[in-house]
Amino acid sequence: MATPTIIATGSQTGANPTGSLIITWSGSNSPQLNDLILVYAAASTSGITWTTTSPAFTWATNAPVPATPVDDYQFGYRTAAGTEGTTLTFTASGSHACCVTTLLIRGANVGTNNGFDGTIPSGSGTVATASSGIISAPSITTSNSNDLLVYMAGINVLTGNTSVGDTITIPSGFSNAVTIAGTASTTSDPQCYMASKALGAPGATGAITATDTTNTTRNYAALLVAISGPPTPTQVTTPGMEDVFEPGIIGIGQAMSTTNTW
Repeated sequence: MATPTIIATGSQTGANPTGSLIITWSGSNSPQLNDLILVYAAASTSGITWTTTSPAFTWATNAPVPATPVDDYQFGYRTAAGTEGTTLTFTASGSHACCVTTLLIRGANVGTNNGFDGTIPSGSGTVATASSGIISAPSITTSNSNDLLVYMAGINVLTGNTSVGDTITIPSGFSNAVTIAGTASTTSDPQCYMASKALGAPGATGAITATDTTNTTRNYAALLVAISGPPTPTQVTTPGMEDVFEPGIIGIGQAMSTTNTW
């Protein structure tokens, strides 16, 4: 299997927005038909729901991270229709500090389990308190070779009215990091973070950790997902029969035929 590719990233933030958060894809890219879009969204209150233009996202259960008030993190995904254009709009159900990060993935095997290797997460991450700044996503086990491993985390931060948030050291071997924080100045704001890594052989990934170097004891939620590419075709060569004609000779010779199977 070929490893799916990150084509673009996107992020947006708002200070108690009453409207929508509009993502502009990096590099002026836009989704193509059957691309996979992953999102990690957050709000500085519990029970927020998100809506987008069609096709709708499938959302996992919120992960509430202790704060004052509680921050809510939520993972979602959808298969692209190819008509989205260079922007994507997310609308929160309430007016609170919000942030959204997204990854646009090409080459995922969306026809099988929506492109995910293994069970699609029903929740939006394991909630914990960082020790020495470590933000750890529990190990998952993959079944397919050459998956794309995606790390997602939400961190409780007090941004001081800036979208920069905490400084996060990317997990070892990962790239395509995208992060942004909510921008209210008087509450404990949410920060979203995503990054990816190409895997090789299937098996347990082990726990994946990023490090918060701004504050070592933040509350957070974190999870991993693995995205598979399409299966590699297998060539099957079988003997066949084919008429062979030469001037003055009528005979039958064998020929070989080759087909690809998946």
